[in-house]
Amino acid sequence: MIEVNDKLYMDFEAVRKIPVIPQMLEIICQTTGMGFAAVARVTEDRWLACRVLDSIKFGLKEGEELKVETTICNEIRGHKCEVVIDHVEEDEQYRGHHTAVMYGFQSYISYPILLKNGDFFGTLCAIDPHPAKLKNPKVMGTFKLFAELLSFHLQSLDLVDRSQSALQETNRKLDYAHGENIQYKHITNHNLKEQLRKISVFSDILLNQTKAEDLSQIKKIAFKINSFAQELTSMLERVAEFSELNDEAPAFESVDLNRVLSHVSSRLDGELAPRKELVITNLPTIEAVPGQMEQLFYQLISYFAAFAREDRAPVIRIYENDLGINSLKSTLPTKKTQYSEILMEIDYPEIGKYVMENIFDIFVHSNNELVTEKYSTGLALCQKIVHYHGGQITAKSTSNDSALISITISRNKDFTKAQTPAGKHMQENLR
Repeated sequence: MIEVNDKLYMDFEAVRKIPVIPQMLEIICQTTGMGFAAVARVTEDRWLACRVLDSIKFGLKEGEELKVETTICNEIRGHKCEVVIDHVEEDEQYRGHHTAVMYGFQSYISYPILLKNGDFFGTLCAIDPHPAKLKNPKVMGTFKLFAELLSFHLQSLDLVDRSQSALQETNRKLDYAHGENIQYKHITNHNLKEQLRKISVFSDILLNQTKAEDLSQIKKIAFKINSFAQELTSMLERVAEFSELNDEAPAFESVDLNRVLSHVSSRLDGELAPRKELVITNLPTIEAVPGQMEQLFYQLISYFAAFAREDRAPVIRIYENDLGINSLKSTLPTKKTQYSEILMEIDYPEIGKYVMENIFDIFVHSNNELVTEKYSTGLALCQKIVHYHGGQITAKSTSNDSALISITISRNKDFTKAQTPAGKHMQENLR
């Protein structure tokens, strides 16, 4: 019996969602006098019974399979034409055919189910151990009509599915964009204005000191103003860098995350050795933007390496939790979205609870001070990278004073039914 995580499961379910099929099979059997009729999903290596009417105890149930090479449907998959046999023993082409011998039928009819784009989906077929009069306009016309009707229904289901997926993707983007806008508003109202306020206050002080002609104080205050101005410039540059990652980013390709982490580990060798250990276990290969994946893990590892406690030898563990088929886009071809959860465990990071809960916000505060320039936008960029790849990233403190980062990310680029975006998280944290 087919399982939920089978690559043909969504096609199996699509057929079963078509309510008229049981009536179709009944009409076929009544019209032809045959005892077994079915709708089958047929691929180059699979023959799957999706709907079955069996009054001759053939024994094949819905969700069960035949070896595709033993079926005539496999031949139909190649030439995409119907096969109609009134009486196997009297048919020059199919007399002694291995399929008829194996399954013991004398009459056979099968019509291909072709999708609008010409792709072969499967067959509408019937068999019986006795001969039947099938080569007539009524029977063949009925089969052709039913096969076309099945194709129409399958394509309609797929169109609905695609429309729902597109709507979900639009909502996902709007939700995240709204969250980003809240972030930008927060930055403007707090971080940037705070730097401007400092510059304004110290400029007034500078004017007063100029009147007093205190050169040493003038130099100190001028140095502070210059420092504030540099920080403001740096903030603006980092916000600009953050905003540059958009939907027109580079193309996706196959990326082995083990190789990415190996490269990142080499780059961070100085920061990790000798007290910090990075343990990487069996990561997947996914469809992604290579440079962005490297940036993602570089930012995460360097951040937590920098905030490790001095009194312990921390270990950072990165491994996969396979989520399998999390969301499927049933084109009746076999496109699907598979998700993996990449977990990153960090021993005893010296990070407060507030920072951990808000760690992916731009310029998150730590003890009422700005996090250092190196990290203030890096983790916000991590969130944006994961979102661009149709996933989500979360952080939490665990009961043993460790930190756990969860990155849910699609293995392929067909991720229009992505996880709930992190935009909601940003909105909640900035209210």
